[in-house]
Amino acid sequence: RLFAVVAREDSTFQFNFRAVVESLRAQKEEGKLGPEAMQFLVSQIAGSNPKAREVALFAGLRVGLPGTTPGLEMALIDVIKKDKNPAAREFALANLASSYGPTPTVLAAVTEATRDSDAVFQMRASVTLAWLRILLQEKEARAQALRELTSFFRRYGDGCQRPDADWGWREVGNRLLA
Repeated sequence: RLFAVVAREDSTFQFNFRAVVESLRAQKEEGKLGPEAMQFLVSQIAGSNPKAREVALFAGLRVGLPGTTPGLEMALIDVIKKDKNPAAREFALANLASSYGPTPTVLAAVTEATRDSDAVFQMRASVTLAWLRILLQEKEARAQALRELTSFFRRYGDGCQRPDADWGWREVGNRLLA
């Protein structure tokens, strides 16, 4: 019923991103957000309604989407590759990384996202990729993350025309420091 309202043309930001998420959090705390509910969120992520998809992705970040949920990984990768909404793509990227960690499939999808045509999404994917590589706790993975982030950081030099020029360097720089 919540997502029926989300999908309506007149649904509001406050309802979609506050009330729905708080309701799902409360249900989770009460043990009422089981596998069927997670599968429903996946159906919204993979569904055709862009508002429901974005809210389901955001809710997934707040309540957690278990990587054991059937169809979740491919639904998230499809959003990352095909969705026109940058917020939905960023939410999908964050869900993919947090639900699955540095698996070969996730690393490949995030690496591909670093070459996206959207400059801000490239930055988000680059920071996420570095975090995933560091989670591997391998010396070469850490060195690769440092090389990739250093290269990406250099894009913010003098004369930078990126849409995230005023702030993107901070996120990349903070990940470098970490």
